[in-house]
Amino acid sequence: MEYVQPIDEGVRFVPPGDTWCYNIRVAQTDDRRARVAVNVSLTQELARFVQAKVEAGTYASASEVVRDGLRLLLEQERLREARLHELRDQVRIGLDQARRGELVDAETAFSAIERDLDDHERERGRT
Repeated sequence: MEYVQPIDEGVRFVPPGDTWCYNIRVAQTDDRRARVAVNVSLTQELARFVQAKVEAGTYASASEVVRDGLRLLLEQERLREARLHELRDQVRIGLDQARRGELVDAETAFSAIERDLDDHERERGRT
């Protein structure tokens, strides 16, 4: 993938309030993924964070910092959606078991939970 140098990237203070605005304009790349110009308003804390990442050489530009953050957010949302899907499947299984009468009384259930917690605590103590 060819790196495309951002055009007209910079930081400017945008009154009122404690907001900084990164003007991020990126040209279209040869890999057919169009990139568009976006203005991102950040708090001073986030603006300093972005600037520090660029100054430290971790990222070449503020655009890269923002893109990486958005990729992480996208991945986090995908994981959350997968967990939600798994939870719904588990609830569905439990409801099906309840409809078939495959239930245990509360005392038995809580005893099993306490045993699992005790086992977990013992394992944590060994590591």
